[in-house]
Amino acid sequence: MKKTILSALIISAISFGAKAQYIASDSVNLGPGGYLNDVFYSFKNGSIKTQPNSDWHLAFSVQASQFPTNPETGASIRVNTKLVLKKLPSSQSASNWRNIDTAGLYALPELLNSDTTWDLGAFNAGYDKSGANIFDFKWGAYNQSTHNLEGTNVFVMIGSGIYKKIFISQLDQDTAWRFIISNLDNTDSSSVVIRK
Repeated sequence: MKKTILSALIISAISFGAKAQYIASDSVNLGPGGYLNDVFYSFKNGSIKTQPNSDWHLAFSVQASQFPTNPETGASIRVNTKLVLKKLPSSQSASNWRNIDTAGLYALPELLNSDTTWDLGAFNAGYDKSGANIFDFKWGAYNQSTHNLEGTNVFVMIGSGIYKKIFISQLDQDTAWRFIISNLDNTDSSSVVIRK
C-alpha cells in the first residue's frame, strides 16, 4: 500500500513538472502619465510599435451588430479625446450642409466616449438600449426598409486649429461606413467609405 501511494506521488510530481509553464515578465512604456502613446504589442515579439495617441481622430466599430441583445456594438463611433465633439441642432442638418455655421456652437454640450464600454462612443452619447427606441444610435437610426443605419445628425469636431463638420450618412447593412467630412467653410471636403 505504501509503495502504491509513493508511486502515485512520484508520478503526480513528474506529470506536474512536465506541464509547468515558463512565466515571463514584460512591460511597455506608454510615456509620461501613462497615456501619451499607443503601444502595439505582440506576445511573440514584444513591443512592435509606439506612436502618439493623438495621431487619430475617429474610430469606427468593425464588430458586427449583435441583435437583439447588443445592437450598439456595430454602430459605435469614438472620437479622440484630444478633440471636442458637439452635435449641431436639427436646424443645421445635412440638407443644409453648405450653410452650416458656428452660431451657438460653444454653448452646446461636449459629447464624450463612454468610460465603461467600447461599444458607446461620443457619437452615440445618450444612446439607451433599454429605452423606447433602441434603434436610434444618436448619429443615425435604423431604417427597417433598407436595413441600413441612416444618418440623422451633423457634428462638429474642434481641436487645435481644427474645425471639421462631419455627417455619418450611412452604415450599409453592417458592412460599410459612409460619411462626409469637411472644414466648416466647405473646403477640404471628402466623401469616405470604410469597409468593416
